[in-house]
Amino acid sequence: MPSKIFTVGQIVDIATVHVPHQGKITFVDIVEDENKHVLYRYRYQAAKFHKYAQHIERGTLVVVEGTVAQDMLLKPPATQRSIILVDGESFRVLQRRATQEISLDETLPAWTIGDDSE
Repeated sequence: MPSKIFTVGQIVDIATVHVPHQGKITFVDIVEDENKHVLYRYRYQAAKFHKYAQHIERGTLVVVEGTVAQDMLLKPPATQRSIILVDGESFRVLQRRATQEISLDETLPAWTIGDDSE
């Protein structure tokens, strides 16, 4: 039974891969400050999210929401963290890394599946 999940944390990695019969899928790995033993791997299948994700850097603080995938992974071999695979539904940037300077004109909009602004 699918369950919704809401995560606030920092991006540790972003990767886009081409999966046969599915197209490009973007994976965003997020770690919460309070629970560093769990890695949340959000996957976004929308092609337009790939373009959106290209402008986001590691260390960015985000709030994301999705549904825990049926094929979620727990404790894969050779890692110290448990991984929870989540089908991403929304993605909002809360704060960029402190070392990065941007003007208000450069702020990225929020991205949500089903938005007309995808």
